[in-house]
Amino acid sequence: MAKGTSDKSKNRPDAGVKNRAQIPAVSAHRTATAEKPRSSRRGAVVWLYVGVFAAIFLLEFLRRPGALLYPTLYFEDGVVFYRDQLLSASISTLFRPFNGYYLLAPRLIAFLAYFLPARDVPYLFNVTGLGIGAAAAAAFCLPVFRQILKSDALRVALCILFAIAIDNTESLATTSNCFWLIGIPVILLAMLPPAAPSGAPTSPRLWHHGTFVLAGALLGLLTPLTVIVAPIAAWQIYRNRQSNRWQLPTGYLLATVVQVAVYLISAVPADQKGSSLQAVITAFLVAAAHRVVMSPILGLRPSISLMAQRVAWVPLLGLALLEGIAFYLFLRGSRLVRLKTALCLYILGANLLLSLIGKGLVPQFQQIGGDVLYGAPRYFFLSGCAFALLVALAIEQCANGLFLRSPATWSRAPWAKELTMGLLLAAIFSPGLIANFHCESGEDFHWTGYGPLIDSWKQNAARGLPAAAVVVPINLPGWALTLPGTSLTNGGFEEETLGPWAIFGAAHTIVSTAQHHGGQKSLFVAGAGGAYTDLRTGTPGRKHLVTAWARSDCSQPASGGIWIHDGSTHQASVTKQVGCAWERISLEFTSTDLHVMRIHLVNSSSSALYWDDVMVSTER
Repeated sequence: MAKGTSDKSKNRPDAGVKNRAQIPAVSAHRTATAEKPRSSRRGAVVWLYVGVFAAIFLLEFLRRPGALLYPTLYFEDGVVFYRDQLLSASISTLFRPFNGYYLLAPRLIAFLAYFLPARDVPYLFNVTGLGIGAAAAAAFCLPVFRQILKSDALRVALCILFAIAIDNTESLATTSNCFWLIGIPVILLAMLPPAAPSGAPTSPRLWHHGTFVLAGALLGLLTPLTVIVAPIAAWQIYRNRQSNRWQLPTGYLLATVVQVAVYLISAVPADQKGSSLQAVITAFLVAAAHRVVMSPILGLRPSISLMAQRVAWVPLLGLALLEGIAFYLFLRGSRLVRLKTALCLYILGANLLLSLIGKGLVPQFQQIGGDVLYGAPRYFFLSGCAFALLVALAIEQCANGLFLRSPATWSRAPWAKELTMGLLLAAIFSPGLIANFHCESGEDFHWTGYGPLIDSWKQNAARGLPAAAVVVPINLPGWALTLPGTSLTNGGFEEETLGPWAIFGAAHTIVSTAQHHGGQKSLFVAGAGGAYTDLRTGTPGRKHLVTAWARSDCSQPASGGIWIHDGSTHQASVTKQVGCAWERISLEFTSTDLHVMRIHLVNSSSSALYWDDVMVSTER
């Protein structure tokens, strides 16, 4: 009996310990050694993300080196967001929508840029744009997304594909278009499988719930693409109601409500023509073949070239590839794989339909082999990302099937399986990687030379002093940052050039000496269109009277008008029939807190029209 007791005591964890008070110390030591690998794994994850982020940032810089070597502003960063902040000089600009969207990132960067010398502003915008793009594309390498794609090599490869192969030229180094890239982590987080039930739900503190709801809402305010994931978010809230993973989808839904409300309040004009159901279906299939499959695999320009040559079998093959991958995953995959496939197809189709219908692109995609007139690859970016993820899921599914057939081969070298899958995915998209890597870097407009002009304009505007108009060319060529003066210049069109007036519409608009009301020249407008200029207004509520003289070319009466708006919804207009003699047209406009009035001289008829001696008087 004693012997049996002695044998059992040998197997006890505290056997041989005379002082049992040492046992807690041993347990603490074991806990510490268990925490050490966990902290090292956490460190490895951080270094992996930093490495992928740095690689993508470098690749983005190599694609558009001018963003840092000779920086200037790009696209709407200068024309809209920085300009709006300079005009308003108020924190209220942070909450101003643009084109029916609420975009927090460019508004916040423009607000910070206002306090910097103008020469440094492009660095802030461009570095932030490159950083946001790299951070968003690199997010998929994080271990949390193993629930979507288990292979680390495939996820890292997809991060590179998101940044290069899926053409995002318009989003490079721009905060105004980076919301398309921010859509990647937003959608991936929404695609995470529902949490498995684990008994009674835990009850974390209120601040824990609030933090995750706020994080989801913040992501939704960074990109209006949360509208696409709103149905998925609602489904996730229902499925995760017994767990603690409902907070982020709730934040998405709150942000979606805000974005939809902003769109409705902004009253963005919709496409009035509409499209038939057959036209929409045709455009959906053509765009899916051309922009979603062919562009990432072959490159945007090669795919456009093939479409222009009416090589119909290539897009048809691309469409067949997309359908084949989807059928393969539905037939051979598990229930979870089928769920992921369905979510990818939903994202692909929803983004495609919103772009085609919402942007009026249906008429551009009515032939499977023909000219594609519209560019703007940003509208198809997320659909291309969803297609790339479908290809990666198919590769992983196929590799898992091979592993089950010969487990001994793969188990001896698990890294070989990872490397093979990553290289296979890169090989499939290699033509697109090469073709889409090149993009227009822009020109060196010597922004630093314009910096003092912008700073002087900003100081005079802040002090209420007169300021001359400033026009600064930005990238890409054809774009310009225009800061209006406090007084109208070249209202008699006596200068050698039309500036600071700009042309709009399809009319033939030039400075002419054939007719003049005062001086020696006037503005000649033949056809529908005209010219416009901006003025900075002072205190909101002030009334401004705009007067101009107009006449026809005597061949037939013309319809001339003045149209004024503040860059948003507040506007006023007047139209008058004019004949062979000079006639005065006037319009009163009340300034708003946007501090700008854009004056249009409009020819709304097909006949020719002359404009001269435009003047603006302001009430005291």
